[in-house]
Amino acid sequence: MIHAILFDFNGVIINDERIHLKAYREVLLAESVPLTDEDYFASLGMDDAAFVRAAYARCEPHKCLDDGTR
Repeated sequence: MIHAILFDFNGVIINDERIHLKAYREVLLAESVPLTDEDYFASLGMDDAAFVRAAYARCEPHKCLDDGTR
């Protein structure tokens, strides 16, 4: 029988925001979508799908990195 459930919001038990930032940055840069610290921290509270949609929405053609693959 379950006697307790532990639920952790980021930063309560462990502050892993920098780890998430690094992971998102690596994945988005592979798609030529830059992610600044400011953009990341302004987006806290979004679920993953909304966060990624917002990152692509911020990436206007003249602001995105051009690696020649798009």
